[in-house]
Amino acid sequence: MTTPVTMRMLSCQTEEGTWAISYVTLPDAGMVPSALLEWRAMMRRNLGLASQMADQGASQGRGMLESDLGPIQVPHMTPMPQARGWRFQAQRPDGLGRPLDMDIRTWHFSHGMTVFQASVWRPAVVVKAQTSEDVAEAFFRGLQFPG
Repeated sequence: MTTPVTMRMLSCQTEEGTWAISYVTLPDAGMVPSALLEWRAMMRRNLGLASQMADQGASQGRGMLESDLGPIQVPHMTPMPQARGWRFQAQRPDGLGRPLDMDIRTWHFSHGMTVFQASVWRPAVVVKAQTSEDVAEAFFRGLQFPG
């Protein structure tokens, strides 16, 4: 029998993109490794569906690209091999239904029995135009737990 859990999300929308932290507290510590892997699977499914929606009416679909950014470290997180960073490049419909190329970076990690996804969603044109420090990296480096 599965136990329902509640996912919570905190987000901020700017002209440059969306900054978000989603999290779920699990009833059993043994569920944490698979939950970390499931965050990635959910992103792939959701972005795949968004790309399909954006492709409708577009002459050429670009599909979705995914890059493993490797292990991540958030101060005082629970160390787990499944804690990783990911970069996705996909399309989603804009406010008028036109395809919009997106750059999405996510970090998946845990603290105790709480599993987190920190993400930055930006239009690809914003990422390409960036001339200074990557603001997504600054966001991720700012994450920490009291210790």
